[in-house]
Amino acid sequence: MPDTPFGGVFEAAGFKFLDTPILQPADVFLDRSGDAIRRRLFMLTDPGGVEHCLRPELTIPVAREVIASGNKAARVWSSGLVFRYSTNGGEFTQAGIEHIGGSSPAQDDAEVLALSLKACAALGVDAPQVTLGDLGVFQGVLDAVDLPKAWRERLRRHFWHADVFQDLLARLKGDAKTSDDENAGLMASIGGLSQVEATQAVHDILKLANIRPVGGRSVEEITARFLEKAQDASSETLAPDVVKALEAFLALDTTADKAAEELSKLAMKFGLNIDTALAQLSARHEALATRGLNLSATRFAAAFGRELEYYTGFVFELHAGEVKLAGGGRYDGLMKQLGASQPLTAVGAAIWVERALSAAKEDAATVSDGGAS
Repeated sequence: MPDTPFGGVFEAAGFKFLDTPILQPADVFLDRSGDAIRRRLFMLTDPGGVEHCLRPELTIPVAREVIASGNKAARVWSSGLVFRYSTNGGEFTQAGIEHIGGSSPAQDDAEVLALSLKACAALGVDAPQVTLGDLGVFQGVLDAVDLPKAWRERLRRHFWHADVFQDLLARLKGDAKTSDDENAGLMASIGGLSQVEATQAVHDILKLANIRPVGGRSVEEITARFLEKAQDASSETLAPDVVKALEAFLALDTTADKAAEELSKLAMKFGLNIDTALAQLSARHEALATRGLNLSATRFAAAFGRELEYYTGFVFELHAGEVKLAGGGRYDGLMKQLGASQPLTAVGAAIWVERALSAAKEDAATVSDGGAS
């Protein structure tokens, strides 16, 4: 177990240290991480042509180790180097906690956030700003509004990318033409093909242009995007009331103590049943308050998401000014996707150690300077 300022915090809460290999199979991260991670991977190819990468984060490596060990539940923490390309370097120290197989999601969510705050305090940052979100609420809204299934899946999938999501919503509600119109001829041609034919066509186009897919996107994924955009041109637009409901929910930005009430008002206004999602959110916020989180000083943003696409419910981030110190959330679906024999609940967090230490030094310098900014 490494000697760290925060290790005692996790151990005291019953989390055991778990180390993971730095070298990981690349496909796992290409398939399940967001674009922000895929574009920054350090990739390697072995003599057999199999692609590997240096671990860009700790959650997936830990989840793979837990599954490989045959455990049905685990409370573990980890710490070590992670690797993501950056203009400032590509090597960072990350610490993480993962609660897998818990029986009380609200309590487990609250515990992970509380421990993240304690870990930051152990590194010298006592009162970071807390931002909460809940992808389960957005999912509840999508399920409650009148949407074709294909559109519902697309909006859910692109929630993570604000610009892409807004562009998609604009196209689906029939707003002004977008930059994709310059490719209208190509879209129309591919849109008339079957999935197999379209994939082959895209493969041939890339080969003729001597272009290799980058950023973790396969030919199949690129083809799917082309087909989706081609379908947009011939699809009916979203109903105005659906657009208003989605935009109203995504615009909600309030304090956590008022979140459930404000969401309930919006649900009543648009005639949507999101009672299950609201009950889960309320239970979580109650558990957080019990652990000492000041909900009236905590931000809740309905449009807040994380850069990792495997999160499915509760999400959070801790900041010192503009610097992100930690973040995490619930990823119940990931364990099954990685090969677990049965569904397992899971929630975790990651702390960026160098950022926290730097923020702590800045705080100390400000105090010693009499509070000058």
